[in-house]
Amino acid sequence: PADYHLPHDVWPISKGPLHSLVVDGRHYIRNAVGGEVLFDVDAGYWERVDLSDTPEGAVALPRYRARVDGVLRSESPRGSSSPRGSSGPR
Repeated sequence: PADYHLPHDVWPISKGPLHSLVVDGRHYIRNAVGGEVLFDVDAGYWERVDLSDTPEGAVALPRYRARVDGVLRSESPRGSSSPRGSSGPR
């Protein structure tokens, strides 16, 4: 699209690390300062319509937050039984 060549400080990654999850046709993104967006990837490949401020988003956001938090906890080296989170034998 025409906005592909926007200045780098406009892109979400310019605000720091991102956590992202794609489930059930939705793309949830949380930035380093807690900002969130939710896109319907089936409705728009370029993710131009943020659903986070819609009634649908209000219902969905807590579920996506919980899933991302669960993944982050499972990947934590401390107290995790996940192989992806371990750095070797305990």
